[in-house]
Amino acid sequence: MSKGAADDAGLAAAGLKTPPRRGSLTKMARPLQICEIDFEGNCVKTCHESLEIIEENLQELAKSMSKPDLKVAVISVMGMYRTGKSFLLDLLLRYLKSQGPITKFDASKIWHMGEKSYNTDSYSWLGNETRISEGSTNERGFHWRPGIEKCTKGIWLWSEPFLMENNETGEPLAVLVMDTQGAWDSQMSSEQSSCIFGITALLSSKLIYNLQNRISEEKVDNLDYFTTYAGIVIQEAREKATRALNSVSPRGDPNAGDGSGASSKEKPVAAAGAATETEDEEEDDAAGLGDIHFLVRDWEYFEDHWTLDQCTKQVSDHLMTHLDPNRVTVEERRETITRLHNLFRSVNLCCLPHPGPRIPKANWNGSVTDIDTDFLYLLTHFFANLSHGEYPLKVAAPLGQELTAKSFCRVVETLATAFKSARPDATSLRKAFVTCETHRAKEEALDSFSKAVGNTLSGDMLEPEVMSEKLANVKKEQMSLFKSRIKTLFTGSSKEEEQWKEQLLEEMQIALEEKATVLAERNETAYTQATWKLVATPVLTVPVCMSILSLPHLLLYACVAAGGAFHLNTRAGDEGVQGWFAPDVLERVFQDIKAFMTQRYIDVKQMSFVARRCDKLPQQITNTVSGANLAAAGAVASGAAKMATDKAKNAAAL
Repeated sequence: MSKGAADDAGLAAAGLKTPPRRGSLTKMARPLQICEIDFEGNCVKTCHESLEIIEENLQELAKSMSKPDLKVAVISVMGMYRTGKSFLLDLLLRYLKSQGPITKFDASKIWHMGEKSYNTDSYSWLGNETRISEGSTNERGFHWRPGIEKCTKGIWLWSEPFLMENNETGEPLAVLVMDTQGAWDSQMSSEQSSCIFGITALLSSKLIYNLQNRISEEKVDNLDYFTTYAGIVIQEAREKATRALNSVSPRGDPNAGDGSGASSKEKPVAAAGAATETEDEEEDDAAGLGDIHFLVRDWEYFEDHWTLDQCTKQVSDHLMTHLDPNRVTVEERRETITRLHNLFRSVNLCCLPHPGPRIPKANWNGSVTDIDTDFLYLLTHFFANLSHGEYPLKVAAPLGQELTAKSFCRVVETLATAFKSARPDATSLRKAFVTCETHRAKEEALDSFSKAVGNTLSGDMLEPEVMSEKLANVKKEQMSLFKSRIKTLFTGSSKEEEQWKEQLLEEMQIALEEKATVLAERNETAYTQATWKLVATPVLTVPVCMSILSLPHLLLYACVAAGGAFHLNTRAGDEGVQGWFAPDVLERVFQDIKAFMTQRYIDVKQMSFVARRCDKLPQQITNTVSGANLAAAGAVASGAAKMATDKAKNAAAL
């Protein structure tokens, strides 16, 4: 079996789908910086070119899946600087590239801590290379560096999306991997750190909070600090949505539409891949952010000969001690922990032992054999739980706006704009939320508009007068729905907000007008072309076809063969391959034949539509000819006027 076939088999075994080969992506896979801190201007800047490359790769993947609205999930890592974040993500990239939890574990052999039950060859997701060298050279992975100097600045994304499957819905997900600058380093202020991690938290489906040695109050307070901004705007959005739903609930039912998630009911806690659980699905959906995974590095308390269950039990106890609001006695600490539980969909913990004494050394060359096998065993379980655990990977939804291949670039730039001053407040974040929601409402309204009218490109067609009437009705309906949808986003408490609302309505009206014009012109063109084809078919097409068929059979066969050979040769040149019968060439020719037959079917469908209205056909032909004559006369008159103007200018010059 070839390597590609083996990868696909492993992918299928893991419950995933085969993505297109990486060579088909528009750019070579590499880390790209999408946000940076401008220290002189004290603001957040986006790297638009990087975002465009990533969005282009997402759209190419969506196209290959025939899923134009392919949803996007983001796995990110954050924490203090020099805690091995980039090194961890480099290993995660290898795991995702292997396309699933492919290992060589012996099911009959039980793992025990410290017994070296497995060697590095047992972890086939590491690949065939003997060194983890890509990240250290910043060519094929996230940049990591041994020693004490930090190497990640701003926010970075791996440009290649990985294709996975949502375990709950079965829908495909494009997975992006994110790396962030270490928090509270000597360069960034507290406000700047909170901006970087506020953007990261809002974008993430799975947020890995990287810690050293143990969970401490200081680390939890740091997390609470930089998620406060996001928490304020999410809470405002919840309260507003709840008020809007309650205002329209039948018979004034006070419980209708209560999706704020601000219940006094506290969520129980579990650990090591079994996350905090919600009482029901509604409470789970009310969380403003995705799942957070506390990842404690260099954990020293696993005893030799312990099984995986014993290690998991210790991790669970550690999580309960520090992050269960029912066990915390200090009121202030309980409030902090409760805020985290209300903000995130689930709270999880995993502890990993030290990866090996050689790893932190400045002269370590990335040798795989230097990585501790117990570390690799527990890391493999962590990665598997991250993607297919109790809380599976879901689409990223910053401020309620689901990330898709089409909306990715716009949503990221909208969030970055809210943090632009490096001192965001609830007002700027709320504006970002409203902007995302109105963009989504606008896109959905325009899509619904097009679907309601029909698709002339697939043969759907109406008489111009009927089309105009239908466009007017659908436009009015979509405008009304758009008004109702954005009404809940505005409080009307300020003149500025009211002006913003009016501006959005005006922009939507213009967008609908432009869409209606395009659809009307497309329908008019299709109707006119179908009329001409219907008239020309008996006059030209039938005689020409009869003449061709009357040719001697050998000559006819020779013409067909010559035409086929010419087409095969042309497609072989387009594909840059030698040989007419190469698979890529034959596939292109098949697509050409399919497109030709599809277009002929549409032609027949549209001509049949016109033929059923034969009583209007003479008038339609007259109008078409008159329109063509008027257009020609206008062109002649315009040309004559231009010539007269040029002559007058020349005479004046003389």
